Amino acid sequence: MSIATSEQQQVNHSNARVKLVEAYAGTGKSWLLHQEALLHSRDKILYLVYGRKAKEDAERLFSDCRHVHVRTIHGHAYACEQGQWEASQYALSSLQLLNYYRKPHCKHRQHDLAYITVEFLTYYLNTTEKDLLASYTNYLPYIEHSSRYETYVQYKYDILESSKLLLNKWLSQDIECPHDFYLKYSHISQSFQEGLAKYDRLLVDEAQDMSPIMSSALDSYDGHLIYAGDSYQSIYGFRYVQNVLKTCHPDESFILSKSFRFGNVIANFVTEYMLALVSEKYHLSGNTEVSSRIDTGSIVYNSDIQSAVIARTNSGLIQTAVDLLSQNIPFTFERDVSYIFNKLEDIWNLLLGNRVNIQDPFIKTFKVYAKFKSYIYRVEDIILISLSYIVDKYYQQMPQLIHQLREQSFRGEGIKLITVHSSKGKEYDTVYIHDDVFRSLEREVISKHHNEEEYRIMYVALTRAKKNIIFPEEHRQVILGWKNWLVGLGRTHRISFWES
Repeated sequence: MSIATSEQQQVNHSNARVKLVEAYAGTGKSWLLHQEALLHSRDKILYLVYGRKAKEDAERLFSDCRHVHVRTIHGHAYACEQGQWEASQYALSSLQLLNYYRKPHCKHRQHDLAYITVEFLTYYLNTTEKDLLASYTNYLPYIEHSSRYETYVQYKYDILESSKLLLNKWLSQDIECPHDFYLKYSHISQSFQEGLAKYDRLLVDEAQDMSPIMSSALDSYDGHLIYAGDSYQSIYGFRYVQNVLKTCHPDESFILSKSFRFGNVIANFVTEYMLALVSEKYHLSGNTEVSSRIDTGSIVYNSDIQSAVIARTNSGLIQTAVDLLSQNIPFTFERDVSYIFNKLEDIWNLLLGNRVNIQDPFIKTFKVYAKFKSYIYRVEDIILISLSYIVDKYYQQMPQLIHQLREQSFRGEGIKLITVHSSKGKEYDTVYIHDDVFRSLEREVISKHHNEEEYRIMYVALTRAKKNIIFPEEHRQVILGWKNWLVGLGRTHRISFWES
């Protein structure tokens, strides 16, 4: 892209101190922020992103802008804390907390309590609340419809005590802390905010996925600030993120609605979907120079083109990989899935009673497979439930099957396999929508309590395509329109997030 659209020009020409840019999929958000940086070459600018991969992409984009400093949110917090924390992504785990529940009255709930304490601490670390008890009270409404709710209430004292013990160990640096701990600490100590104040301008990318701590820190910044992102790509509720695009109070707001990624066929299809299920104000136009299509029927995978299968779950990806393997079609996983294969082997060994061969120390704490299955369904551990399903289905073919999947994937060629959450920021010529994306969407449409994220997950999956979107044959009715699809599911009116 070399010439700015009228929408982009409005953003760059604005002198507002706080600007909000709602940028729909493929509308040139990154290019816009780069232009903003070029227009203010005398300013010291901080470009904030959430993940490491986004940081690497941003560093390449801003390689010609020496006045721009690119950091992840956690990277900024770590620098502001002068690197004093020893951190690890494994510092907060059920295994670690299991040791705190070796008590007689917790005998039959040790695994459950370990899991839900991790769950609670994840919430606590991502919010601005300092007091543990107040945070616990605020968290309960999140899980009031969960099967875990009664355990939370019954073992309140134990959960709070074990949480306090672990927080103190992190604070005293007796053990490694999770990355979210020093992020929260830097917010409480104000070092995060003081670090922001050193810059003339902030460019905040993916603002729909900021944590409450980040949002709070930005509220105190008094320099020039741009929030950019796509509210409809907010799919990280399990991290308790806050969509800053909906909570901030900008001086001026803008929308980028012209996508350069795909043509009008896909743009119109996505718009129809959004109008039917999500937002009556959404409109996306496509690139007239790009030919695109929507197709359905018996899926014939073409590994000769840049294509990807996008699934809702890891289980969906593994099943697709097995299918491709049987057809001798090359494929590769778009991200490292070694940990998935390792857990599959461990669960398989537990199923066979070969505990001595189990590598994962937490899975090894279960004496029999039946107790493990009972546990994962009680606490609703979606990841382990998904993997146990794969083990149950293919247990006679393991571990040879896992070995074959590993070997094929390591070749790094063929159709890409990726989950919706991992696909954000990526694009492919052809996208095959896995059946489990539809099944999850259908469950939410016909349920009493609509989960907004499931509607947005389909949006993310659809907008990864540049040229072709291909649906499973059983969902061919979507070609007739999303409204007709809703009627087929027994819905006669548009789903809305504010529906009672």
